[in-house]
Amino acid sequence: RKPGPDRLAALLLNHRGYAAKQKRAAFRAFVAGLDLAPPQAAALAVETAIRLHLGQLKGVERPSERKRILEVEQLGNFFGGLLLKAACKAAPQHCLSLLAPGKLRVLAPAKLQQRDAGRMLTLLHSVYKTMRDAYPLSALLTGLEVVRPALDAFVNDNHKQEMPSLTTQTALLLLLDDFRLLVPARREFRTYVLVRWLALLNPALGRGRSGKIIASLITSKWNDPTTSAQEAEAECRAALRTAFAFLCGAPLGPPRTDKAKGKKGKNNAGSDVSPSLALLFDSMPRTLLPDVATFVAQVAPTMDDRVLEEAGGRMLLWEMTGSVHLWTKALLEGYLQGNKSEILVELIARSCQPLLRQLFKWKTRRGAFFLVRFLLLGCQHTSRTFRDNLGLLKEVAIALALEKKKEEEEGAKQKEKEKKELGRNEEKGDSSSAEAFGKEFAEMCYCLMYQHAGYPVEYFPLLEALRALAKQQPPDKEKMAILQGYRWEGQKVDRSDDVLAGGGDTGGRDGKPLGLQNLGNTCYMNSVLQALYLSDAFRNGVLSWDARRGNTNNHTHARSKQDTDGAAASSSSAPNSANLETLGKLQELFAFLRMSQRPAIAPRTFMQTLPRIFRDGSQQDATEFYKYVLDSTAAGLLLGAGAGADADRKEQKEMEIEAQKEEEKEREDTEQKGMEEEKEPGQKPSSSSSSSAALPGFAFEGAVVAGSSFKELVSHYTGYSGRMPRLPKWAACGGAVLGLEGGTANVTKVYREMVAAGTPVAALWLQDWSGFVKDSFGTRVLWNWELDRTLYAGWDAMLEELRTTDTRVMTYVNPYLFARMNSTDKRRNYFKEAAERGFLVRNSSGLPYLQHCGAETFTFGTIDLYNPEAADWYASEILEKNMIVGSNTSGWMADFGEYLPFDAVIGGEESGPVDPQYVHNKFPEDWAELNHRAVKAQQRDGDIVYFHRSASTRSPQYAALFWAGDQLVTWDAHDGLHSALIAILTGGLSGMSMMHSDVGGYTMFDKCVEILGQKLCLGYYRGCELLMRWTEMSAFTDAMFRTHIGSRPGPKEAQVWSSNTSKAHFSAFAKVHQALCQYREHLVEEAHQTGLPMARHPLLEFPDDEELIEMTTQVMLGPEIMVAPVLTKEAEAVEVYLPEIPDDAGAGVIGETWVRWPGMEAVSGMWEGGRVKADAPLGVPAVFLRSGFEDRFPDSFQALKELGSSLLDEATKGTFQCPV
Repeated sequence: RKPGPDRLAALLLNHRGYAAKQKRAAFRAFVAGLDLAPPQAAALAVETAIRLHLGQLKGVERPSERKRILEVEQLGNFFGGLLLKAACKAAPQHCLSLLAPGKLRVLAPAKLQQRDAGRMLTLLHSVYKTMRDAYPLSALLTGLEVVRPALDAFVNDNHKQEMPSLTTQTALLLLLDDFRLLVPARREFRTYVLVRWLALLNPALGRGRSGKIIASLITSKWNDPTTSAQEAEAECRAALRTAFAFLCGAPLGPPRTDKAKGKKGKNNAGSDVSPSLALLFDSMPRTLLPDVATFVAQVAPTMDDRVLEEAGGRMLLWEMTGSVHLWTKALLEGYLQGNKSEILVELIARSCQPLLRQLFKWKTRRGAFFLVRFLLLGCQHTSRTFRDNLGLLKEVAIALALEKKKEEEEGAKQKEKEKKELGRNEEKGDSSSAEAFGKEFAEMCYCLMYQHAGYPVEYFPLLEALRALAKQQPPDKEKMAILQGYRWEGQKVDRSDDVLAGGGDTGGRDGKPLGLQNLGNTCYMNSVLQALYLSDAFRNGVLSWDARRGNTNNHTHARSKQDTDGAAASSSSAPNSANLETLGKLQELFAFLRMSQRPAIAPRTFMQTLPRIFRDGSQQDATEFYKYVLDSTAAGLLLGAGAGADADRKEQKEMEIEAQKEEEKEREDTEQKGMEEEKEPGQKPSSSSSSSAALPGFAFEGAVVAGSSFKELVSHYTGYSGRMPRLPKWAACGGAVLGLEGGTANVTKVYREMVAAGTPVAALWLQDWSGFVKDSFGTRVLWNWELDRTLYAGWDAMLEELRTTDTRVMTYVNPYLFARMNSTDKRRNYFKEAAERGFLVRNSSGLPYLQHCGAETFTFGTIDLYNPEAADWYASEILEKNMIVGSNTSGWMADFGEYLPFDAVIGGEESGPVDPQYVHNKFPEDWAELNHRAVKAQQRDGDIVYFHRSASTRSPQYAALFWAGDQLVTWDAHDGLHSALIAILTGGLSGMSMMHSDVGGYTMFDKCVEILGQKLCLGYYRGCELLMRWTEMSAFTDAMFRTHIGSRPGPKEAQVWSSNTSKAHFSAFAKVHQALCQYREHLVEEAHQTGLPMARHPLLEFPDDEELIEMTTQVMLGPEIMVAPVLTKEAEAVEVYLPEIPDDAGAGVIGETWVRWPGMEAVSGMWEGGRVKADAPLGVPAVFLRSGFEDRFPDSFQALKELGSSLLDEATKGTFQCPV
């Protein structure tokens, strides 16, 4: 046949070989069969490559499948590379003539924004790079002139155009990098075009070669030996000023176009600045660092604080690699020099946590710590910035301790080898080790706790974690020197949020309270003394006490034997000599605090007057010490108060005291006499003169949270308890999480049915992944945490099928191990292994403490979380090895945690015994922390979701999600559907910002007994209507939309796949949950940042509406959506209270209207006392949107609107009527 490019293209497109070697063989066979000479072969190769690359094929239909389209693109690159290189070597002159500018003019893109520009540039780059060794550069550049027009247009109109596609950008950058003579000589290209390009660069390209090429092009003048130093510096300064302008919000380009709707969006302002811009700073000469600080200091006073805050905030979110941290600090120092230190305080609040998270990565650790130390140690005017991040600082300390332990276990050679593999070479010497870095980190934390003394309860968890890094604190002088070195000059000390703040004349340097030096575990004492000193009444009473008057009284009892032995001092109303000595030294100390010009006072002489228990160098309870100080000083103050007052007043006071004593004595005598008269004959009279009974001492530790609104209270409380991590997008709005069980065949069958019914499925939750046992309670999960590959045969194949629809798998675990494993089960017996190694909670005999759950035969042991070795074993062997890695799970139910016995024996050899009564309520928090630690160790935080039902105060900081526990399959508010709503309402006020429930409930019951010969049966069964109403509520209220098969699934129990009706209904509301994705992502971020719950009590949004105070039947999803679930069986309507929306309720709220979904009718003016009766047949729940929702969240509104119309149609047809 006559040879031609179309024939060759057809042959290669239909050739099944995909590798370049096979393509080359096919081409050679084709050429050999046609007996072509080398020049002809070259011509054929070039023409075919060009036409294939541009899709200009005659007689060859361009394939439509994605794989074949990619194959065509691969062919273009192949011909431009391997094949073309061979052809040009065979006939170089002919090849060059074929590639002359005139011949290639068709390939030149007129604009870089046109569709095929990337392909054209890629082909040109491949062709000329292939030939650069064979021909003079001038000849090649002559051919490359075809790119000039497009490049010039890109430079000249850069600020008016959108950026080219990623493919075009990559191709153009590779071309410019290999042929630097193509780079425009205009200074604007480097100082504006390339900086803008870098600021808009996709982060995926920025992490690769593309970002580095742009940065090197910007700094090319600096590295050019022919350029003068002055010119090079001028170029770099201009580029830095341009970058600063973009960081401050300068427009990055023309309005973006929404191609789907044809609408113009907002300008590409600074909010779109790419983190790739950090590469520019990293490539700049460090000699310009002082110039940056000076420049920022000069312009800062003329700029809006919000603009400067945004600029700093963007830089602080970058990865702190290379020298990025130095440039960031230079910017912040510019703010300080420009008297803008208040901006840094705001930046700490918004950026400290992201910076601290970078401490977990070796790549960014050094740079991030450089800035963390600068910010936290520099901001000495308030403790809030430090205390808000105590939880994260503790996590970092724990992670460093684990790394340190790992380094110690590894050898020195292995450690060096691992560092090289991981690229941990950013710092030289021992400073890169976890041990050395941990000491620096601990030193910073100790300095901060020293600077912001007065919060021992809050600091205790961090102190415990720091012990593994540095057992001894630096001396106080060293801490003071460090703090002085980092202190920001000119900052005003504002202690308005500090517990040591107080009114009145407290003296000290410049009227500022002085510090008390720590004499060795005396922070409790210093805290109490400072608090008492800052009480105006108490301080003035101590300072005005007359020591002579106090010593002349007749009550000079010696110190009691109990006191000498270390017990707390007697609280007698009469002061003894020891009490008076304590009061005298306290007065002396207060005088120093008031008059001294020293920065701190050492309370040694005062401490010497205290009982031995407060002098032995151990940490003591602040409440006990507080009580001792008040008891030991009260009588002395009473006798000596008013020493400087006139004589009459003193005499009057003494007479009142004596009269009071006589009255009390008379009353006591009367009471004693009455008691003796009531005694039985022959009973001896009591020797006690008091009728009061002493109660055992109990101390409570707590915190009072204050705020000006309910929202602020919740936010402040969650700041104390810890805020929940961000819920991953796949869980928040990826669709339904189907609770299934029964093995591979049953699970895949139901999954396929639900997908066929149109259900979006985010994950399958398989709680029986480890197997099951049967007892009187029902079919139970086997608490031996290893995949049952008999029940789930073909597990890996099932996961592969699920991946085709982006469906994940979730499992189940708890902190218990089943004690009665079947001997025929060949899997590891984790209970036996844990018991032999001493990893289980023990009874008083030292044996595993066995408990039962649900049935007497279901016995289990509890993992001892307070034995560090046991906790590490459970995390690594079960959570990491068996679940995350071995089963490839994306999450699990982290069940239970509330069963720790009060009489258990817990703790390991290293940790020592732990009081179970002290940690009983804390156990759920530590259980959550263990799950968090395992996920973090596998670097899956932000992706894996584990959810809890039990919690302690500080559990939220570790829990990815909560659920409302095991409800009955009933409607009531005690333990049914209504109770799930109440749990979500109250949980949101308790720090559980993201919650959900088992759709349909969990606990089922079916039991018959004989009573007096009569058979009595009692049962709780899940009905179709209950399941549907629960589904409708959860579609809006639940952070994750998850079903449960129930405790005793059977033919009577309705499931979401039981009938076509239930499938259609559940699928529709799974889509509703998914439709709110844009809104839910906003609420997830809000919950993480502020602690406000996703599903919240309406009182949070309308705090002045008294009608809402006791409401438990309605809930709001964020501030925009009001939901009134149907909570009564067979109800077709529900009464809804719609609060009146004031005009100033919030930005964007228009008028005073609500919009009813799914019909989208406005409800304005329909109130009668704020109440509306809303029709709510099955499939049409009572849901109301605040007006303006469509503007604030257009994607969610549009999706809801479309689904609402469909739901109304189906409800009208009766699609959702439950079968009889």
